[in-house]
Amino acid sequence: MAQQSERQHPFHLIKEGMTVQDVGGNKVGDVKTVFFGNVDDRAIETGGMAADSPAVDLTGDETLFENLDDVFQDEMPRELAARLLNNGYVLVGGGLLRRDRFVLPDQIERIGDDVVYLNTDVEGLITR
Repeated sequence: MAQQSERQHPFHLIKEGMTVQDVGGNKVGDVKTVFFGNVDDRAIETGGMAADSPAVDLTGDETLFENLDDVFQDEMPRELAARLLNNGYVLVGGGLLRRDRFVLPDQIERIGDDVVYLNTDVEGLITR
């Protein structure tokens, strides 16, 4: 698997604290974390070397999937969690009354004026 540099990745312009708007112009929340992804396929199967994801510890005896169970709270299918780690994600804080959401690279329409504009509505995002 070829790895992309951060400069080629669509997330390289996104910074923590930026506003995220859905396709209808509604505020989804603010960027909490940007993870560029690019996990080696072997790491998914064996828990080996991989790109660091927030709150994922690959140094212990647990496999990556066992760690994902902790991070994604057993609510997310392993295939979806692996997709997030492979493709990268933007974690968007929903505030006090809404859940955090994950944005995948292909859900971003454009980035400008300190705003991440999405090509989907809030219901199309993965919740945490």
